[in-house]
Order: sequence, then structure tokens, then C-alpha cells
Amino acid sequence: MNYDSYNEVLDYLNVFFNERVNSSIYLEKLMTLIEGSRSEKTVMIRAIYETYMQYVKQNRDGIKVCAGEKEMWIDLLHHWQ
Repeated sequence: MNYDSYNEVLDYLNVFFNERVNSSIYLEKLMTLIEGSRSEKTVMIRAIYETYMQYVKQNRDGIKVCAGEKEMWIDLLHHWQ
């Protein structure tokens, strides 16, 4: 993924969340943030990250961190904040 391309980042996050988020409420919130980012031609990474972390906190037992996920979030936060 090219971190400089907001479209690539948003496309990646779209797939990532569709594969990992089982809550329709949180998935809708995340998709709304992604589409809002796309219309603003940026990545609202702080809001996206905080929403995903709320989901993770509420569903801690059913979520496994995949390889490279922590580094991905660090890189995205560093690049788009």
C-alpha cells in the first residue's frame, strides 16, 4: 500500500474492515468515515482508528491481531495525522 495515496489507503481499510469487523453498527460507522475521507480527499485516520479501537475493546475476545497490524496502524497514524 502506498501511504501517500489516500485512495489506496482507504481502499485497503475498506477491505480490512469488511474482513475483520463483524458488527454492522461499527462497520457502517467505519464505512461512513472512509467515504467522508474520500470526499474530502484525505484520510481521517484519527477518527477511523478510534472507532476501530472502540470496536476492538468491545469485542476483545473475538479479535486476533494479524501479522503487521500494529505496525500498519503506527505507520498510518504517523503519516496521516
